[in-house]
Amino acid sequence: MRRDRVRRLVTFLGVGVASASVDAGMFSLLYALGMVAPAASAIGFLSAFAVNYSGNRALVFRVVHSRKMLVRYVLLVALNFVLSTSIVAGLVAVSLQAHIAKLISMAVIALLNYGLMSRWVFGGRSDSTPADDADAPPAVMHVTTADETITPAD
Repeated sequence: MRRDRVRRLVTFLGVGVASASVDAGMFSLLYALGMVAPAASAIGFLSAFAVNYSGNRALVFRVVHSRKMLVRYVLLVALNFVLSTSIVAGLVAVSLQAHIAKLISMAVIALLNYGLMSRWVFGGRSDSTPADDADAPPAVMHVTTADETITPAD
């Protein structure tokens, strides 16, 4: 596995832990204060929005913010919101403890997110550093004129 992919996956997990901490912390607080589990889950999920978007955009995928990315991210969040809340509601309805239901929903969402963020939201691009690309073959540009081909030195 290339170093850039390992870095991206480790950083994704770190951003995920930060987002999950905000999400789970808010959920636990609201649930402890008497809010029903699905509503507490929904508010916890939404509270982690800024942490997750900015961390994934800037640290994981290393891309410059664009309106298109933000719109795609919001669509992914909407899907995740419905899925997360539905999973918690469904699991609690079959008598699973609320915190376990929340953890299961978070794991499902994390797996879904990595694939969709890397392929769709952030377009699979990253502004990697030269150190990250050390395993990649060097890029070669060929310019052809009528008399010769010029290949710049790497």
